[in-house]
Amino acid sequence: MGPARPGRAATVRWRAVLRFEHRLVDALCTAPEPERRAGVERFVTGTLADMPEHLRLGVGALSLVLGLWDRARPGRTGSELVAAMEHSPLGPVRQHVRLFRSLVLFAEEELAGAGAPAGATPASP
Repeated sequence: MGPARPGRAATVRWRAVLRFEHRLVDALCTAPEPERRAGVERFVTGTLADMPEHLRLGVGALSLVLGLWDRARPGRTGSELVAAMEHSPLGPVRQHVRLFRSLVLFAEEELAGAGAPAGATPASP
């Protein structure tokens, strides 16, 4: 038996990381209803929190760097941020926005397909 996996307290919880990730999810979400947008955000946040720590650390580190990069360019809209990331010459940056786009799309489709009430989160598989 290996060592016990650390609890939720050991997961990456940097405020700058979360702020940037929430901004990215908000920019990628197409749902007009605030309740549905909140459900999408909860789904993405929960999915990221459930990642194994070694994967979450990599995603978190890139979010931290990209959050600093984003803050260095004040006044940029969410759609401008997404466009800049999608056209980045750096592959990991393009893949980062692709990861978040996939999570947002999955959450939106699950919420819409299930006819879920506003504010609900998709069921876990």
